[in-house]
Amino acid sequence: MVDVKIDLDKCSGCGTCVEICPMAVFKLLENENKKTSKVVAKDQCFACRACEVKCPDRAITVIGYEMVKVDPPSEYPPEDGRYLRGNDYSPVAVVAILDTYDFKIPPELIKLVEVAVESGAALAGTLQTENISLEKVIVNVVANPNIRYLVLCWRGVAGPSHC
Repeated sequence: MVDVKIDLDKCSGCGTCVEICPMAVFKLLENENKKTSKVVAKDQCFACRACEVKCPDRAITVIGYEMVKVDPPSEYPPEDGRYLRGNDYSPVAVVAILDTYDFKIPPELIKLVEVAVESGAALAGTLQTENISLEKVIVNVVANPNIRYLVLCWRGVAGPSHC
């Protein structure tokens, strides 16, 4: 069971938690001419911890949650590609976006991918094209239920925007 605690001595009543919470767990109240946040829907909290991270006063603590780690499926990762496999129980995958041909990958980019895996990432690799390569990244990330974060890095591709 998730519990959300607010240290009222620290809470400045800024309302950040009210704005950031996707489940409306908080409400801003005024007591004795002082605004403070109050937990009004604790049962709705799914422990995303956005309130805890974004609170400028560090007044919020989310407790009682556990990130469950599971073994990835035997066929994981399902897609071949240019990546290194690291800690299967890590919540992070790292993708470096290439801005050059694959035969001209700078050594510092190769090092970045290696360091990501050495630092504990589940997967770390490069992305050459937006279409097929991106699809492979998504398939591999989704195939491991432990991965919750995808870190994109390196330089952007030069040229006109296709957004």
